[in-house]
Amino acid sequence: MIEYRISKSNDIDSVRENFNEVSWVNELTLLTDKPKNEDLISLSSIYAYIKTASAFDETLEKTIRSNINLWKFYKKIISETATLHLPEAMAASSEEIPYTRHGDQWAVTIELSRAEPEQVYIIFKLADNINQSPKSIFFFKGDETHPRWELPEINDGVIQLISDRHSDLVKLLMDPKTEAYLW
Repeated sequence: MIEYRISKSNDIDSVRENFNEVSWVNELTLLTDKPKNEDLISLSSIYAYIKTASAFDETLEKTIRSNINLWKFYKKIISETATLHLPEAMAASSEEIPYTRHGDQWAVTIELSRAEPEQVYIIFKLADNINQSPKSIFFFKGDETHPRWELPEINDGVIQLISDRHSDLVKLLMDPKTEAYLW
């Protein structure tokens, strides 16, 4: 014969409390036992990457571009904290070089190299009152994603680099639908 003891009301409260504690412990244990998703990136790590990265991180950039919410955050941080902004052009651009495009407090000129016909000089001329020397350039064209480019040191308000005339960098700078941010 099975005996069953009926608990008093204070015993039932104690049983409920113990059950709740055990349930929480089980739930938390299950959460920590799950494998970590390597594709998860914190918002603070995205901000730190934008602000301090000295080089392009292809893995991080791919992860950001593959997640619409991370991408929106990434774009918002860049657009709201950039040193300079080059908006979409008001009119269609010619695809001829030399090419110049103006932004607020800066202009970019693309000139053919005399030594190498397939190379161009990309020259950013910045206003004198720019306090922060830009280190990177970011491009946005609608919802398309493009990697950032690192910029050389500024010298007397000018940043100059050499590129292949058919490079993505040159194409983006000459595309009137592209916004650029110097950061």
